[in-house]
Amino acid sequence: MQLRYTLIPYIYSYDRSASQSGLGLVRSLMMEYPNDSNAANDKEAWMFGDYMLVSPVVNQGQTSKSIYLPEGNWIDYTTGREYTGGQTINYAVDSTNWSDIPLFIKSGAIIPTQDFENYVGEKKITDVYVDAFPSDKATTFDYYDDDGTSYDYENGSYFDQKMTLQTSTDSKSVQFNIDKNTGSYTPDLKDYIVKMHVKGNGAVTANGQALTQYSSYDALKSASGEGYASGTDTYGNVVYIKVSSGDAKNINVSCNPLPVTITAAANPKGGTYYGPQTVSLTASKSDATIYYTLDGTTPTVNSTKYIAPITLNPSSSKQQLNFLAVDASGNQSQIYTEVYNVLKVGDGIKVHFKDPNGWSAPNIYYYDPAGKLTGPGWPGVKMNSDGNGWYSYTIQNWTSAKVLFDDGTNQIPGVNQPGIDVTGEEWYENGKLYQANPDISASASVKGGTYKNAQTVTLTASNSDATIYYTLDGTTPTVNSAKYTAPITINSTTTLKFIAVGSQGNQSDVYTEVYNINTVGNIITVHFKNPSGWGAPYVYYYTSSGQTGPGWPGVKMNSDGNGWYSYTINGLSSAKVLFNDKINQTPGRNQPGYDVTGEEWYENGTWYKSNPDVESIAKAALKINSKTVNYNVNSLCDAATINLLPPCLR
Repeated sequence: MQLRYTLIPYIYSYDRSASQSGLGLVRSLMMEYPNDSNAANDKEAWMFGDYMLVSPVVNQGQTSKSIYLPEGNWIDYTTGREYTGGQTINYAVDSTNWSDIPLFIKSGAIIPTQDFENYVGEKKITDVYVDAFPSDKATTFDYYDDDGTSYDYENGSYFDQKMTLQTSTDSKSVQFNIDKNTGSYTPDLKDYIVKMHVKGNGAVTANGQALTQYSSYDALKSASGEGYASGTDTYGNVVYIKVSSGDAKNINVSCNPLPVTITAAANPKGGTYYGPQTVSLTASKSDATIYYTLDGTTPTVNSTKYIAPITLNPSSSKQQLNFLAVDASGNQSQIYTEVYNVLKVGDGIKVHFKDPNGWSAPNIYYYDPAGKLTGPGWPGVKMNSDGNGWYSYTIQNWTSAKVLFDDGTNQIPGVNQPGIDVTGEEWYENGKLYQANPDISASASVKGGTYKNAQTVTLTASNSDATIYYTLDGTTPTVNSAKYTAPITINSTTTLKFIAVGSQGNQSDVYTEVYNINTVGNIITVHFKNPSGWGAPYVYYYTSSGQTGPGWPGVKMNSDGNGWYSYTINGLSSAKVLFNDKINQTPGRNQPGYDVTGEEWYENGTWYKSNPDVESIAKAALKINSKTVNYNVNSLCDAATINLLPPCLR
């Protein structure tokens, strides 16, 4: 409610516009982005005027929501976090206090607000605050007011001032121009306080005259005349400019060069299509060149240059288009990915269904809403099991259909509900359709463990359209965590956690890898499988140079379960070790200790480089080294196993 009343200047100005043009304050994304196929069917979000996108949470207890942001740059109204458009984000929401309604500001926005009031007209509004978010394109807003009670505005009794926001060509200054007002109405408004969201680095002028600088926003606001002050707010650096209303004002703010943001887009977007598709690529800047790949590799300025629409012909496999835009100054966009499933006309529709808990094997019933094609009778056709709870069925020679799933008792959608629209190949799980298998997974190229040197870790996801987010501090990653864009260098003990999120908001499990790194190699971890009849073991260690650790019997080892114990020796790169339980000992009395480095496992007289309890006998034999204490491969394997080993190990 408070948000609504602070936005009254924004809302009322659009009400005036609606009375003149018929275009309302609330608009579907399709109206604003007619060439964006993702926006065409989006019913979860809409534009609130030219500069705000809202996506209310309407389900009780909902803790997150998948939100599609069209092309451009967007700023979270609540937190100030910036997002690049053309992607679906998984937005976390506060399901308890409802304090963070998903609301986004479009780059270039001009948003007038006022002090909160309990109802319109409760108090005189003498200040209007104008948030200005500069972009590389000129944007405008018509601020409007009237008496709010009569029809006198029809006879010219209104107050209207046009505002224009423009960044200079070198991005080193921003101009905010306010035209002289039109109309005969005199409002209570005295001053505009423009909040220019840039980092100022010099004087601010109005109509060519330097404005007085004040020490703080509060000092500026209480001043009797015009002026400016610098500060910060939710969105970062800001320059506050106070000017009188009604008169024409040409405001110039010197600032640090604004980050150059370039976006690119494909039309049509990725999806399932029948017959050859012609894909056009566009960039937000006219001097930008687009480079692309079709083989799944990352595009660079050495990749194919886009000069004409790309034709994608029907294929038995999906085609991945990766592209980026680079302007004349070398500024580069993010890398965009679109996946196309281009089928031959008549290839049919493949539907995948994740069987809900408690269901038996499902059937699929399908029909043609146009009535031209006839499907099977109820309850439809039994679907094929693909494992992991997934079932599938291909509807031959159809290009679109409506489908229902049932198991003879349960049904989706419910009784007397229309079927779900499907085309191409789609996956259905928990009430939502996906263009790819939503059971997404991710992995790290280097598994957690103990390493002597820094490790370079590459993260990959099972779905090509997925984005990976990660943390390095042990916290659980979300879509607000760091986005994975390049291999990660691990050079100290680190807990890496990561998730993969598909383009439609489907999310993988959280994966965890723990790396124990000692860049100088001075760390050893030994694991010992306690022999039958032993008590809790100790490890005694020393070096060949005569350096000794704790006195005999050494240090009590830590129990890791399943009979395994471990201990980490810090400060040494190599050592000799003996195990004992104060009665038994290995190696035996008067025998030298075993040589160890890095991380090693000891069981039944044999050393391993990984836990032998999870390895096959053959794999264990391959790891035998000089520390086998007179054992050989033949003593560990039977004849059948020996014949499976390479000749060099028999």
